Amino acid sequence: MSAVACERKAALALSLLSPAQRAQVLKTLAPSVKSRVNALLDHIRRQGWNDAAVVRRALRQHEEQELNGDLLSVEQWVMLSRRIDPAVFARVVIADTAGDAQFLLSMLEPGYASQVRRALELVPRLPASLAAVVRDWARRQMGQARN
Repeated sequence: MSAVACERKAALALSLLSPAQRAQVLKTLAPSVKSRVNALLDHIRRQGWNDAAVVRRALRQHEEQELNGDLLSVEQWVMLSRRIDPAVFARVVIADTAGDAQFLLSMLEPGYASQVRRALELVPRLPASLAAVVRDWARRQMGQARN
Protein backbone atom coordinates (compact mmCIF):
# COMPACT_ATOMS: atom_id res chain seq x y z
CA MET A 1 0.00 0.00 0.00
CA SER A 2 1.29 3.44 -0.90
CA ALA A 3 2.04 6.14 1.66
CA VAL A 4 -0.83 8.19 0.25
CA ALA A 5 -3.25 5.29 0.74
CA CYS A 6 -2.01 4.87 4.32
CA GLU A 7 -2.53 8.58 4.99
CA ARG A 8 -6.08 8.38 3.60
CA LYS A 9 -6.94 5.37 5.75
CA ALA A 10 -5.41 7.09 8.78
CA ALA A 11 -7.42 10.25 8.13
CA LEU A 12 -10.63 8.23 7.91
CA ALA A 13 -9.90 6.53 11.22
CA LEU A 14 -8.77 9.77 12.88
CA SER A 15 -11.96 11.50 11.78
CA LEU A 16 -13.86 9.42 14.34
CA LEU A 17 -11.69 10.38 17.32
CA SER A 18 -12.44 13.22 19.69
CA PRO A 19 -10.49 16.43 18.96
CA ALA A 20 -8.20 15.76 21.96
CA GLN A 21 -7.47 12.18 20.89
CA ARG A 22 -6.91 13.27 17.28
CA ALA A 23 -4.50 16.01 18.40
CA GLN A 24 -2.59 13.46 20.51
CA VAL A 25 -2.09 11.20 17.49
CA LEU A 26 -1.33 14.02 15.06
CA LYS A 27 1.44 15.44 17.23
CA THR A 28 3.37 12.18 16.76
CA LEU A 29 3.50 12.61 12.96
CA ALA A 30 6.20 14.31 10.94
CA PRO A 31 5.15 17.86 10.02
CA SER A 32 4.75 17.07 6.31
CA VAL A 33 2.63 13.99 7.04
CA LYS A 34 0.60 15.88 9.64
CA SER A 35 -0.14 18.61 7.09
CA ARG A 36 -1.35 16.11 4.47
CA VAL A 37 -3.45 14.18 7.00
CA ASN A 38 -5.00 17.42 8.29
CA ALA A 39 -5.92 18.38 4.71
CA LEU A 40 -7.54 14.96 4.27
CA LEU A 41 -9.38 15.35 7.58
CA ASP A 42 -10.75 18.70 6.40
CA HIS A 43 -11.92 17.09 3.17
CA ILE A 44 -13.56 14.21 5.06
CA ARG A 45 -15.41 16.66 7.35
CA ARG A 46 -16.58 18.84 4.44
CA GLN A 47 -17.95 15.76 2.68
CA GLY A 48 -19.66 14.50 5.84
CA TRP A 49 -17.75 11.24 5.83
CA ASN A 50 -16.71 11.47 9.51
CA ASP A 51 -19.48 9.06 10.41
CA ALA A 52 -18.66 5.67 11.97
CA ALA A 53 -20.83 3.72 9.52
CA VAL A 54 -19.32 5.47 6.49
CA VAL A 55 -15.75 4.99 7.74
CA ARG A 56 -16.31 1.31 8.58
CA ARG A 57 -17.83 0.68 5.15
CA ALA A 58 -14.99 2.49 3.34
CA LEU A 59 -12.27 0.68 5.28
CA ARG A 60 -14.01 -2.71 4.89
CA GLN A 61 -14.36 -2.23 1.11
CA HIS A 62 -10.72 -1.22 0.87
CA GLU A 63 -9.59 -4.29 2.84
CA GLU A 64 -11.75 -6.64 0.76
CA GLN A 65 -10.40 -5.21 -2.47
CA GLU A 66 -6.81 -5.44 -1.16
CA LEU A 67 -7.32 -9.09 -0.21
CA ASN A 68 -8.73 -9.86 -3.64
CA GLY A 69 -5.85 -8.06 -5.33
CA ASP A 70 -8.40 -5.97 -7.22
CA LEU A 71 -7.64 -2.55 -5.78
CA LEU A 72 -6.63 0.33 -7.99
CA SER A 73 -5.00 3.03 -5.92
CA VAL A 74 -6.50 6.51 -5.92
CA GLU A 75 -3.44 7.64 -7.86
CA GLN A 76 -4.20 5.03 -10.53
CA TRP A 77 -7.84 6.13 -10.69
CA VAL A 78 -6.75 9.75 -11.17
CA MET A 79 -4.26 8.73 -13.86
CA LEU A 80 -6.95 6.66 -15.59
CA SER A 81 -9.31 9.64 -15.51
CA ARG A 82 -6.74 11.60 -17.51
CA ARG A 83 -6.62 8.89 -20.18
CA ILE A 84 -10.22 7.89 -20.86
CA ASP A 85 -13.63 9.38 -21.58
CA PRO A 86 -15.89 9.99 -18.54
CA ALA A 87 -18.53 7.54 -19.84
CA VAL A 88 -15.90 4.81 -20.10
CA PHE A 89 -14.54 5.76 -16.68
CA ALA A 90 -18.07 5.34 -15.27
CA ARG A 91 -18.15 1.76 -16.57
CA VAL A 92 -14.81 1.05 -14.91
CA VAL A 93 -16.15 2.53 -11.65
CA ILE A 94 -19.18 0.24 -11.83
CA ALA A 95 -17.00 -2.76 -12.61
CA ASP A 96 -14.32 -2.07 -10.03
CA THR A 97 -15.89 -0.48 -6.96
CA ALA A 98 -17.80 -2.41 -4.37
CA GLY A 99 -19.99 0.46 -3.27
CA ASP A 100 -20.26 4.21 -3.07
CA ALA A 101 -17.87 5.93 -5.48
CA GLN A 102 -18.31 9.44 -4.03
CA PHE A 103 -14.96 9.38 -2.21
CA LEU A 104 -13.19 8.39 -5.42
CA LEU A 105 -15.06 10.98 -7.50
CA SER A 106 -14.18 13.71 -5.01
CA MET A 107 -10.50 13.13 -5.80
CA LEU A 108 -10.98 13.80 -9.52
CA GLU A 109 -11.05 17.09 -11.42
CA PRO A 110 -14.52 18.52 -10.64
CA GLY A 111 -15.73 18.88 -14.25
CA TYR A 112 -14.66 15.35 -15.12
CA ALA A 113 -16.22 13.99 -11.91
CA SER A 114 -19.55 15.67 -12.80
CA GLN A 115 -19.52 14.01 -16.21
CA VAL A 116 -18.78 10.64 -14.58
CA ARG A 117 -21.64 11.14 -12.10
CA ARG A 118 -24.05 11.79 -14.97
CA ALA A 119 -22.80 8.71 -16.81
CA LEU A 120 -23.15 6.59 -13.65
CA GLU A 121 -26.85 7.40 -13.59
CA LEU A 122 -27.23 5.87 -17.05
CA VAL A 123 -24.97 2.82 -16.84
CA PRO A 124 -26.56 -0.37 -15.48
CA ARG A 125 -24.78 -2.89 -13.26
CA LEU A 126 -22.49 -5.06 -15.33
CA PRO A 127 -22.70 -8.86 -15.38
CA ALA A 128 -19.78 -10.40 -13.47
CA SER A 129 -18.02 -11.65 -16.61
CA LEU A 130 -18.24 -8.24 -18.31
CA ALA A 131 -17.13 -6.47 -15.12
CA ALA A 132 -14.03 -8.71 -15.04
CA VAL A 133 -13.21 -7.80 -18.65
CA VAL A 134 -13.62 -4.07 -17.90
CA ARG A 135 -11.38 -4.34 -14.81
CA ASP A 136 -8.73 -6.18 -16.82
CA TRP A 137 -8.87 -3.54 -19.56
CA ALA A 138 -8.46 -0.74 -17.00
CA ARG A 139 -5.41 -2.45 -15.47
CA ARG A 140 -3.87 -2.85 -18.93
CA GLN A 141 -4.43 0.88 -19.49
CA MET A 142 -2.53 1.57 -16.27
CA GLY A 143 0.30 -0.70 -17.41
CA GLN A 144 0.53 1.20 -20.71
CA ALA A 145 0.57 4.52 -18.84
CA ARG A 146 3.69 3.46 -16.94
CA ASN A 147 5.57 2.51 -20.12
